[in-house]
Amino acid sequence: MNDQDKSKDLLVEELSGLRQKLAELEKSETERSLAETELREAKDRLQNLFEGVPVGLYRSTPEGKRLDVNMTLLQMVRCSDRETFLKGNVSDDYVDPKDREKWKALIELSGVVRGFEAECRRYDGTTFWIRDSARIVRDNKGRVLYYEGAVEDITERKQTDKKERQYADNLAFLSRTAMEFVEFPSGSNIYQFIGERMKELVGSSLVFVNSFDQATQCIQVRAFVGMSEMMSSIIKILGRDPIGMSFPINDEARAGLTTGRLVKVPGGLRVLTFEKIPSRICSALEKLLGLKNIYVIGFTRKGELFGNVVVLSRNGDWLEKRNLIEAFVGQASVALQRDRAEKELKKYKSHLEEMVEKRTAELKAANRRLQQEITERKKAEQELMTSELRLQKQKSALEQKNIALREVIAQVEMEKKWIKEDIVANIKTVIFPILEKLKIKIVKDKKNAFKYIDLLLYHLNKLASPFGKELTGKIFSLTPKEIEICNMVKGGLTSKDIAGLLNVSYRTVEKHRRNIRQKIGISNKNINLISFLREL
Repeated sequence: MNDQDKSKDLLVEELSGLRQKLAELEKSETERSLAETELREAKDRLQNLFEGVPVGLYRSTPEGKRLDVNMTLLQMVRCSDRETFLKGNVSDDYVDPKDREKWKALIELSGVVRGFEAECRRYDGTTFWIRDSARIVRDNKGRVLYYEGAVEDITERKQTDKKERQYADNLAFLSRTAMEFVEFPSGSNIYQFIGERMKELVGSSLVFVNSFDQATQCIQVRAFVGMSEMMSSIIKILGRDPIGMSFPINDEARAGLTTGRLVKVPGGLRVLTFEKIPSRICSALEKLLGLKNIYVIGFTRKGELFGNVVVLSRNGDWLEKRNLIEAFVGQASVALQRDRAEKELKKYKSHLEEMVEKRTAELKAANRRLQQEITERKKAEQELMTSELRLQKQKSALEQKNIALREVIAQVEMEKKWIKEDIVANIKTVIFPILEKLKIKIVKDKKNAFKYIDLLLYHLNKLASPFGKELTGKIFSLTPKEIEICNMVKGGLTSKDIAGLLNVSYRTVEKHRRNIRQKIGISNKNINLISFLREL
């Protein structure tokens, strides 16, 4: 028992003692005149103590009839009329009637109740939390006279505890999902996983998760969660499986999805699907799903859209988790960005591996031809050794064959040298400059660093091409800076993009481009510089 509970018990005991003493004084008819002063003082002290104590005090019968109450408790329940309050029954105070049953069971078992917490109703219709400590008052024969107790309002503490628990739960959820995203198996359905975690946050609401295609500017349905029991009915109404359906989005919708905020969609499914699905079908689906509102939030990072998640809401209870939902979607956006980058890297890695395998096969074929030539040469030499006459006759032919063989070997060696030079030239003139700029941009300007990543991916795709070697090998007299700008132009960057990446002015880039056109001989000609460079 803490000090606060002890103080309340002492207060209740003192009040009970004063009442008992008062009763004794009132019953003593023979000593009435002598005890009049003491009785009046006891009454005054009791009343002042009862009304002035800063906790709610009450007396009630086991049946719940109210016998007495102090002003503090009246103010606590927001009832200004003592008579009205005393007419009520204690059982009606509890939000959950089972709490009253638990309270009675405790006090009847041990004679006291300490620190019992319950949610109760006020007279203005609001609810609040109380902490109740009480005891049974009996007569000299042990019969129960009434319950006597003290109540305090702990609503503020309860709300604080709830907020702290919610905050801890939110942190635990985000910590768990962060680790799950880090350890998410490559190749698994990340959209289904995101939908399942969102379902944990939105309760009975329905969730579907979409991807966004940059090329087509379309949203595509990738996962449904919470609708498995209705899927056959949904397919029947739509006439197809909703997974895989795509909807084009406009600039306004795209801008709204890149805010990272959960927003309400007016107009129902018809507006959500950009009017691609007929109104009668949308109405039938809304009725089937029992929809009230639709909310949407985009997966976005640094202005890039990766998709969105849609919540088909049946009630609004989950909206108090709006901040948690937005934080989780932020986590998912990072995971989707990483997933997209990994897929791009795998695609380009596969392409490079195919190129290496092709070149390796060509070298193996050349080696086989060389081995065959060597074998034939050894055979010819053996034949020459066994027959001097035959050697004389075939000498001329063999010399010609040796010449041809040396040319083949020289040609093979030259091809190997060219392959090496092509790769080295491309890496030095194309890849290394981009990597150097990328290191600087990641530190100074993360926003434009992704343009270098795109440029790097483009030139990795073109790694096997002889562009870097041919550009420097041509007699164009290009400076290193002009060669770097040629690489960026060939990669599809505009003068404005190049100026931002190189940290120079737009006019400087345009000047370099004019010099390049003049040096490569296409100045004042209706020839596209990008097309010309890509044909080298």
